Amino acid sequence: MKKISLFGMALLIALAVSCKQYGETENATVSSPDSKEAPAEEVAPAEEMAIMADSTNVNGNSVKSENNLSSSAAVTNNDGKRKFVRTADIRFKVRNVAQSTTKVEDAVSVAGGFVVNTDLKSDVRETRDVKKSEDSIVRTTVYTVRNDMVIRVPNYNLDATLKNISKEVGYLDYRIIKAEDVNLQLKSTELEQKRLARFKQRVEGAVDNKGKKLVDINDTEENLLAKQETSDAALLKKMELEDKIAYSTVALQLYQDEAVKSVTLANLDSAQYRTGFGTQAWDSLKSGWYILEAILVFALNLWPFILIGTAVFVGWKKLGKKKVAV
Repeated sequence: MKKISLFGMALLIALAVSCKQYGETENATVSSPDSKEAPAEEVAPAEEMAIMADSTNVNGNSVKSENNLSSSAAVTNNDGKRKFVRTADIRFKVRNVAQSTTKVEDAVSVAGGFVVNTDLKSDVRETRDVKKSEDSIVRTTVYTVRNDMVIRVPNYNLDATLKNISKEVGYLDYRIIKAEDVNLQLKSTELEQKRLARFKQRVEGAVDNKGKKLVDINDTEENLLAKQETSDAALLKKMELEDKIAYSTVALQLYQDEAVKSVTLANLDSAQYRTGFGTQAWDSLKSGWYILEAILVFALNLWPFILIGTAVFVGWKKLGKKKVAV
């Protein structure tokens, strides 16, 4: 009996230890962060690609989001060895050009860019005056407000900026986005600068060692000056390319539907606004008197000439009478 009791107790202890180990294993499996986050890490790229596929087709045009203006193809496929100059030309209709212009300028400022040009104006298509009453008319103007803008934003913020601008789009006429690879042009300008620098060093060394004649030195200096101008031009071209790479240029054309504005104005051709006959006659008399005053004042300014003329005339008369008497 004693042996059987000891054997039973050992069996119970073994079962208890096994159950405890199984419970710890199950809890570790349930609470392990790897078992929960691993599927999320695998699914996230697929979900992101699905969202991108829904919003953009093969040509970069919007599919589900009709007014999506961005195109990140150049950035997505950039392997670090290419340098892209990205430009965009977009025309679209908005509800209110003035308000949309302000929002576009705000988006550009947030992106770290700047506005190169903005030309906000109204194009008047027709103006018509209709008589409303004897003393008033209604002037109706049909016009369209538009704005031609040129903005520049950092290349890495181009897509974000276009997405913000797309919120203002009511109808998209066209969207043209280009990404020009200028890596070879940059390499060409760099090689040209190095080549000209080596040439300059060689010529300067030759002048220092052998250039003793003034004529030779002058010719060499002129040659160096021409090469330096070529080198400066190559440097400026490189800086221009680097600036275009760093900041993308976007041309925007905003317009809205034709608007009609009517304003009531005074009818200046009405008899009510004409001067009466008595007033006109009195004004004419006063004008005549003013003219007579002006003539008299002018004549008084000529009194020396009048005096001299009178004296000459009197003398001539007296001299004529003396001749007749003789």
